[in-house]
Amino acid sequence: MIQLRIENILEERELSIYWLAKQTGIDYPILWKLIRGKMRGFPFEYIDLLCEAFDCQPGDLMVRTPSGATRPSSAKKDNLKKTRKKLKRG
Repeated sequence: MIQLRIENILEERELSIYWLAKQTGIDYPILWKLIRGKMRGFPFEYIDLLCEAFDCQPGDLMVRTPSGATRPSSAKKDNLKKTRKKLKRG
């Protein structure tokens, strides 16, 4: 299964969906659905717009996971965020 890493990239760079919507011109509700995995397909143009906003390559936006794998739970995400903050503080 192919999953988008948009949320991860936004978190790593401390950016918001609102910022991304302004940079790409993609409506906020569409980005929200992309990030939450609620869309099954989208125009290739979005990939180009996202790559331009993040200054990355298409492969940086996606990751392939084994079939049946699920997205990390919010609890796991919260723990990751706390760990990252602690590491940043040094």
